[in-house]
Amino acid sequence: MPTIQLAPRLFEYDGYKGSFSSWQDFGIWNYNLYEETNTFNAQRTGEILSLVKNSTTDAEKIKALYNYLKRSTRYVSIQLGIGGFKPFPVNFVDDKKYGDCKALTNYMRYLLKVAGIASYPALINAGYNKLPADVNFPASVFNHVILCVPLKNDTVWLECTSKNNECGILGTFTEKKKALLLTEKGGILINTPASNYNNNILTSKTIVLLDEEGGAATNSSFFYKGEFNDFFEQMQQYSNDKRKWGFGEYLYFKNADEFQTAGFDVTASTLHVTAGYQQLFDFKAGSKYFFKPKILKFSEAVAQQNENRQSPYIFNYPYLKSDTTIYNLGRYFAVESLPAKKIIKNEYAVYEQDVQYNSADSTITTITTFILKHNIIPSKNYKELAAFFSEMNQMEHNKIVIKKL
Repeated sequence: MPTIQLAPRLFEYDGYKGSFSSWQDFGIWNYNLYEETNTFNAQRTGEILSLVKNSTTDAEKIKALYNYLKRSTRYVSIQLGIGGFKPFPVNFVDDKKYGDCKALTNYMRYLLKVAGIASYPALINAGYNKLPADVNFPASVFNHVILCVPLKNDTVWLECTSKNNECGILGTFTEKKKALLLTEKGGILINTPASNYNNNILTSKTIVLLDEEGGAATNSSFFYKGEFNDFFEQMQQYSNDKRKWGFGEYLYFKNADEFQTAGFDVTASTLHVTAGYQQLFDFKAGSKYFFKPKILKFSEAVAQQNENRQSPYIFNYPYLKSDTTIYNLGRYFAVESLPAKKIIKNEYAVYEQDVQYNSADSTITTITTFILKHNIIPSKNYKELAAFFSEMNQMEHNKIVIKKL
């Protein structure tokens, strides 16, 4: 959309004079707000060094201190006056164990400094659908701060407000954007890395025990990683009824008459769900029962055909979802027909579904995989995306047909 941006050439904020003449100038103003001389005393310095005593490389030291940050601090958003730009003092965060993005980032920066590792705060306009900073128009367009740790052969990026992110994984909140690195020589606009679907994984396995009327008891296990952490972390805090609602809204889990979660394991990122259905099938015709191949739905979008789309189509993040659903027919049913194996794919996504019958134990196994490789789809490829989702949604609504014995 057409926009107009305004920024002053010179400014003064709470006694701190600065300039928007260049990104370098604005970076110098910010950098001075982060610099401190009175941080850790001798005792705390020794305690911090003890955290990396078994680390043999800089990468190992970064990971050890980042894990310490995650387990020992919490995010609290407070910005008053210059506090919107200047972080809490490092020793304040060390004592209180909380801070906003600026404070936690600068705290991590000085933890690394104790270990002999240089790092730099980076201002960024966070949000998966937020516009990146304009290279040609210096302005205060940022809403978040992350940390950049340049190493000899690599650059490590740290999201210092997260309890879930792995070391070096930013997540799509700040992926693929222009960040203003705050250095001794001023601000430098650099690119943050793009998200990888392998960092955001949701796998599920469901065992379905059918009864003779087409009802079922199900037992599902989930493993989650990356951006999916947020959902499961929220669910852990909710009542069972709200978890049931959340699974339906977010994971498209088939609405159950009985629903119970168990085995939350934050460390292993796993969860178990048991559910009961008086009627699991979609419909029946005489002795034939029609079931969906799985009780989870993968599709999150129904892209409509639009020949004249001008803007990109944006998903929250790229991801990999996989599901295995096993129907135990028991002595009540026999297979009538199964969907054929099919794969659809393009540059941006892959969907595969395979349904197989095992006569030895009278089970039907559906294995489904959906990979969204990229979350930003250019407008020129939108027509292809819409066609992909149209075919994918048809496959999601395929039916397993079994016949009552």
